[in-house]
Amino acid sequence: MKISSQLKGGIYEVSFRYNSKMEGYTTLMSDIPELDAISS
Repeated sequence: MKISSQLKGGIYEVSFRYNSKMEGYTTLMSDIPELDAISS
């Protein structure tokens, strides 16, 4: 039981970090068209 809850906590932590990284990546991707417009 204890191992299961630790595993679940680890999965949530990885999932949270992955989501945070994806948000940062999405923000980066949405900034690219603006940079492209400036350079053209």
